[in-house]
Amino acid sequence: MSRYLKFALFACSLLPGFVNATPMGFYIGGEFVEANTKVSRINSSEVTPSIYSTVGSMTGNSVYVNGVSYKINNIMVASIVPGSAQTNVKDRVSGAHIYLGYQVLNQLAFELGYLYLRDQTSNYTANTMVNTSGTITNSVNTISNLNFNSVTRTNTYNEKAIDLNMKAIVPINHYFNVYAKIGGAYLKTRSQSSTSIANPNHVVIGGISYPVTPVSFTTSTSSTPSKIYPGLGVGISYLLSDNTELNGSWYRIISKGNNIGNIDMLALGLEYHIGCLGS
Repeated sequence: MSRYLKFALFACSLLPGFVNATPMGFYIGGEFVEANTKVSRINSSEVTPSIYSTVGSMTGNSVYVNGVSYKINNIMVASIVPGSAQTNVKDRVSGAHIYLGYQVLNQLAFELGYLYLRDQTSNYTANTMVNTSGTITNSVNTISNLNFNSVTRTNTYNEKAIDLNMKAIVPINHYFNVYAKIGGAYLKTRSQSSTSIANPNHVVIGGISYPVTPVSFTTSTSSTPSKIYPGLGVGISYLLSDNTELNGSWYRIISKGNNIGNIDMLALGLEYHIGCLGS
């Protein structure tokens, strides 16, 4: 048996009972979470570099005009003419939080947990004209000036975190406790961005205008940064039985400066107190 487990068992044997508090020792919990991650809105200055990358990636690909394949040669951005833009975000999402706790004193506990949140998105759509230089060619024809009439950008974020908190508990009566938490979270954010330029102009061959397919070209990037952020929260619990509590809480991961901003969470769940091992 490890020395840490021996110490925990010894501490449990010394702790007195307290009728206004939940049992000493280990407990487990699970919560449903509603979170506001304050996702940043996309602006045009963020999109412009991606337009250049998307156009550059088109070289060597093919398009079809009137069912005939044309190869894209040495295409570059000639000019970008901004148009009206719409942005929206989805930053209120659900998730789950599970944790293992150890109550060392009547008013003090420590918790180690795992948090999962569903995807959040930020979208940008603009009637932006992207004029290019370069040609599309086959063995018969060469066509210049393949231009596009709209730009779309989507950022998607997904968060997972391991959190460690100290919990200060204030019993109100036999059934109710209020508490505060302070600690930190190791937050891992999967970030994916995709940029599409779409709606190419028709091209004219032999005096006839033809549509170009595909109607859009897309490039994507992704990253998975991780960092430790401070966290704090408050809550209230209600004793359903000798070992089971109903919990409601608010908790914030202070991640301001990240693309998702501070994460504010409301949680509702159950907690089961195992007590001291071997008791």
